[in-house]
Amino acid sequence: MKKATVEWVIKDFIHRRLQYNNNEISSHHFEVDIPLWGSRYWDVRHNPSTYSRAWRKLKGSDELSEIGIEKVKIKDTKSRERTWILIRNT
Repeated sequence: MKKATVEWVIKDFIHRRLQYNNNEISSHHFEVDIPLWGSRYWDVRHNPSTYSRAWRKLKGSDELSEIGIEKVKIKDTKSRERTWILIRNT
């Protein structure tokens, strides 16, 4: 298999969360969890900024439909951290 792309690592991470009915993702996932996920499971190392840039690109495209996501909404929280709700295809 070819080396996993940044986008692939993000989609795989989100897909795994959705399998456990966790349909939210926050900024801290891109700072800590996803870089670790890529390193441990896909043997790719990128900095958090790379994952954040890729996430911004993915949110604005239809690529998330590959893993069953129809739309991404911003969750209204009182926190300074951004959280998104991942809305699945029905």
